[in-house]
Amino acid sequence: MTDTIRPFVFSCDAHVAEPPDLFISKMPAHLSGSVIRGEVQGDIRITRIGEQVILKINTNFHTHKTGEGDAAFNAQSGENKATDRSCTDAADNFVSDCAVDTKRRGARDLELRLADMDRDGVDAELVFPSLGLMLPRIADREGQRTACQIWNDWA
Repeated sequence: MTDTIRPFVFSCDAHVAEPPDLFISKMPAHLSGSVIRGEVQGDIRITRIGEQVILKINTNFHTHKTGEGDAAFNAQSGENKATDRSCTDAADNFVSDCAVDTKRRGARDLELRLADMDRDGVDAELVFPSLGLMLPRIADREGQRTACQIWNDWA
């Protein structure tokens, strides 16, 4: 009898959406000009560092990929966590339609992220931020370092 060894699976292009108030709530007051935050004005999502606008996109930008808008995405955390879409049937056979899971259960909630990884057979992953992708645009070195530490402490 031969035992098969499952390969170690490392995902190196994953993304997560940090809480929208992460940098607002954690940044020291003297570095308020380095706070990254997003806001919605009409149908435009605006990303700012301090008061400087650094990015504008349509609020429905991601809908073309998922068919879901912001309300459905934001409802996936807290008390409104989505139910699991198992990738196997009752006989433990792989079900291919789960590979197109648009619910993004672990996109905002790190506990659900670990459950998604377990479900998908992922052992480890490199996770990129959302608002945190703008960290290099913070001009103040102390503000940038502190914002990086805030993100790393959360993730």
